[in-house]
Amino acid sequence: MSRKIPPFEEVNFEIEKEIWNVYELEDGKHRVTLRMRAILTKLLRPRFIEPEIPLIGVPKDAFGVPQGARRDEFQMSFQTIVVISSCPSELMGQPTPPPIDLSKVPTEEVSFIPFFEDWNVYKIADGELKLKIKLVVSSVNKAKGVYDQFGYPIYLVQSTNAIVPVPPKTKK
Repeated sequence: MSRKIPPFEEVNFEIEKEIWNVYELEDGKHRVTLRMRAILTKLLRPRFIEPEIPLIGVPKDAFGVPQGARRDEFQMSFQTIVVISSCPSELMGQPTPPPIDLSKVPTEEVSFIPFFEDWNVYKIADGELKLKIKLVVSSVNKAKGVYDQFGYPIYLVQSTNAIVPVPPKTKK
């Protein structure tokens, strides 16, 4: 029985910088401060499969991959953390007992202002390539009538991650 080779290989990385982005929400007459962080949890690179007919005359790098093959394409997974760091008591309520099916709870859009946003930076362990990742919020909605375990309102945040590979600096 042959073993199937996974199409991706795990890539180790180090955290160079991870920050909290801060957003101010306008919830009616009140201001709420949200802190958010996107954490890179997994980094995968397409596995280079050696062709059945060897590539003659194409030099390979230290990892056995032909030079010129793309080494900066990745699959990634993230965990996004959303924390209320400041909320007026007028917006708080009795904690809603779990489980809460937020897909069935009515919501209302809440306007927001980015107060502080910056890039997370990760260094790829097998080289000098770095990845800059920035959490970008597109919308915030408040779940009506439900509250977390501390009595804070629950805000549903739609976001994405902007990703920029940073090649190693060339020495002059």
